Amino acid sequence: AMHFEANDDLLKGKQRAQSLKVGMKEKVVQLYDRHFSGEDISGGSDSFWNEFFLLRANVRYLQAHFERCAWDELACQKPAIRRLFGHCTAPLQNHPAMGQDAIRQANALQTLASLIRGAFSCPPTAVAAAEAAAVVGGGGVSVNVGDVDEQQMDSQRPNHPNLDLLMPPNDAESIMQDLLHRLACCLSDDVVQLPIKALAINLLVTMATACDLQYNPMLSYLVSSRVFDCCLQLFASTELRREFGDSVCTLLAIMLQAHRHNMVNPCLVKLAVLDDNLVLNGFSYVLSLSLAQYNELYRRKVREPKGLFYSLSNMVGHILVGEEKQLERIEVQDALLLALFEALHVNRSFISTLTYSHTPSAGHQLVVAEQSGPASSVPEPTNLLVVFLEYCSIIMQDTREQSMFNSCKLCFFILTAISEDEYANSLMHDLNMNFRVNLHRLQTRHRAPTLGVDLESAPLACALLDLLVEFCHSHLMRTLPAELYQSALLILHRLLCYQKRTEIRLHYNWHHLWSALFTSARYALSCYQKQPVGTAEPQFLRSLLSLVSSVCLLLNFFVTYGDTFLPTCEVYDLLFYELIRMKSLFEDASQLSLSIIFSDPDHPLREAAMQLDRSLVNIRSIIQHFSPRIDEWAEAQGQRSLTQDQVLSVVRSNYESLTLRLYSQLDCFTSFRESIPNENAYFRQLTRKIVTSVRKDAFDASQQLQAKLKDLSSL
Repeated sequence: AMHFEANDDLLKGKQRAQSLKVGMKEKVVQLYDRHFSGEDISGGSDSFWNEFFLLRANVRYLQAHFERCAWDELACQKPAIRRLFGHCTAPLQNHPAMGQDAIRQANALQTLASLIRGAFSCPPTAVAAAEAAAVVGGGGVSVNVGDVDEQQMDSQRPNHPNLDLLMPPNDAESIMQDLLHRLACCLSDDVVQLPIKALAINLLVTMATACDLQYNPMLSYLVSSRVFDCCLQLFASTELRREFGDSVCTLLAIMLQAHRHNMVNPCLVKLAVLDDNLVLNGFSYVLSLSLAQYNELYRRKVREPKGLFYSLSNMVGHILVGEEKQLERIEVQDALLLALFEALHVNRSFISTLTYSHTPSAGHQLVVAEQSGPASSVPEPTNLLVVFLEYCSIIMQDTREQSMFNSCKLCFFILTAISEDEYANSLMHDLNMNFRVNLHRLQTRHRAPTLGVDLESAPLACALLDLLVEFCHSHLMRTLPAELYQSALLILHRLLCYQKRTEIRLHYNWHHLWSALFTSARYALSCYQKQPVGTAEPQFLRSLLSLVSSVCLLLNFFVTYGDTFLPTCEVYDLLFYELIRMKSLFEDASQLSLSIIFSDPDHPLREAAMQLDRSLVNIRSIIQHFSPRIDEWAEAQGQRSLTQDQVLSVVRSNYESLTLRLYSQLDCFTSFRESIPNENAYFRQLTRKIVTSVRKDAFDASQQLQAKLKDLSSL
């Protein structure tokens, strides 16, 4: 009997603990549980939902609910999810909202974001995807949602299985249009409070990043609404762009990528025709400020003391927590880079904002002053291009990881678009517009990282050339990033074409640039020769040969047109001296190309080798023309070695007898706009990474915005 009594006491204790645990749940969580279980929590009361949205939304609990439910469970809860989603849109009708209406709107916006995030976090089963496809296509074939291409998803977007959890397919069009209209009004209405605008932007970001762009049915509604126009107008307000600039740029960058490769994106069209200087300058300012903050964080990291104690603690840290956790990397802002790229790519008017001088806002000055000390309390006026060049010098330092490689590639895309624009080139080469650009150099064993002390003022074209030179010198690694080297050489070619066309004689250390070209070509040849036979991919070997060919063609450009843009005749003579001095490099390149050409008519690299051989014609002629004359002069003078001046005197006296080949279209290049469609796969991969990162940030922002709701409750 005592045994049964003990069991009864134990059972009663568990029941009391369970009831106490349930009783400790906050009221809104209890209502969530009852609602998702199918219970009518309103009890037939018309005023229930007005009172419900006065309760603070619990985004953590809603997210956890969707994460622990399987797809079949969510399918059973579909009516409840749809009802809650529908009731969330009602509080958004009141504009402007003050007092309790503002609290209702805030909680409704938080709940909407949680429902969308939760509904798309659960992958549908193959049966659910097939049912969605069968509604439109009329077939019963089992289709996996991951295998449906983008055009098919566009045609059946109202029947997307995840979207189907939130709203009936037949009403999806009207529901989404109404919701986006209300959100657009929220952004454009000046009376709406900042916390409400922040929640609305967060909801839009959540919708844009609900899943991969290729399969996101909400993007079609987003890009066809007026949300894009309202977001752009936020840049015109000093207060709003300071509060929401980064989030809006991220949202715009994602919207601009929607359906870009298979249909016309209305947002791209709107951005292309945008000519509002206030909006464009605000857009440029937001990008400049965000990149400047990144640069400042990097400077702080470089300034950190790195003595013996730091080295020992760093080594111990690697042992204890691992290298990946110990090395804290500043997050790269790919979304902002993508927004900058799109603005430069499609909008001709945005170019003028690159050199629009501005100073950081008062709020940013305080941040910089706290981070950098008194020296940064009065920041020097700068512009977007100066800040971006410094940003590029940081990003390109480490390209070993694929994510950093992609970020660096995007930076080079932006520089390519700038370097081929006539107006941007005129700004960069204006000798009356000089700037100090802090270009960071990669730390190596023989040099410390630079801090930008005692910078010289120069045209921005000089800073861009320095950036390219630094990249060529600092990325001579075993897995040579030949694609990035090619991008750097394309940018250099565009700059030289502009200088040749306008006959601008830029005072620059051209010898430093030639040295970078020689070093790149020599290392590419060594990488090719070190590849084991039959193990290297032909594509990689082809890229190495193409890199050497590009270097030789650039040297041909200097030889052919150097007298039109090099500052003095002495610099032009020095070019020939350097080509003769690097004779062994070009002999190795020539031997390699000929060995491939004559080895096998069906060699996979034969075409690349022939291109390299053609690019060496003039350089071989120069070496074969001057080398015997230099040897004859040295023999006549009885000298075994000659000085640089003596060699230059021989070169100057034998120009007239030199015969060179004139390459066709040496000063022409393919427009970057024409080559962009070839990079569709790259942009998809980059956008997928951005969406994944932003999706997590949007959830974190939802939790942080809970604190701002306290301000609303006190109104």
